[in-house]
Amino acid sequence: MEKLVYGLWRQPDQNLDALRAALLEGVAPRLLELGVAGLRISVEEPIGKAYRVGARPDGGLLAACVSLWIDSYDNRGPHEEAISSAGAQTFGWIVAESVARGYGDHRTWPDGQRSPGLSITTFFDKKEGIDDDTFYRIWHGEHTPLSFVIHPFWLYVRNQTLRPVTPGAPSVRGIVYEAVPTDEDMLDFTRFFGCADDPSKLMDQIQIVNDHMDTFGNRADLECVPMREWIFKTLST
Repeated sequence: MEKLVYGLWRQPDQNLDALRAALLEGVAPRLLELGVAGLRISVEEPIGKAYRVGARPDGGLLAACVSLWIDSYDNRGPHEEAISSAGAQTFGWIVAESVARGYGDHRTWPDGQRSPGLSITTFFDKKEGIDDDTFYRIWHGEHTPLSFVIHPFWLYVRNQTLRPVTPGAPSVRGIVYEAVPTDEDMLDFTRFFGCADDPSKLMDQIQIVNDHMDTFGNRADLECVPMREWIFKTLST
């Protein structure tokens, strides 16, 4: 069993509603018909646009993420054909999934129903000049625990990219999706950055997160966007 993650990039003038409908009403049913063992689709949520970071060199904006489990990536052709039918620039990677924090007992909604609260999806590369041991030690051993101290996440899934599976895929070493219980947990910056009791600390908290990201990741080409999540078929959390 192997996990594949595909990022979809839209042009700034592309209709997001049409892309969302294509993914949820066309791509998802087709992938389920193909017998995927697990399927999660996340789509850009404009109300969280204040958190958007980065864009492709051609101006493309990260707008969706499709994660699926299949028996072998060798058989991914029909799945990629289904995803490409959504009409967005698509790149994919084979990944190793690590569920640092799962929904667990908090998951009370069924497969196919939109998850409550907002999620945030981040694609990033390794900082230039550090080795893999240092990259993973800081990302997994330091940054993940720091995220739990600062942010009200009830889901944190790390995907370590092993190699791209589509031509021209950008250099990406990590794909992370995180979720909060309610929209306000993200839309209220002081809640999201763990300083609702003292809003004067907001900029300091943001700086702590950014500075630590700089110790292992390349923020120059990092892309991050708030999304809505649908788990169509549960394999992992």
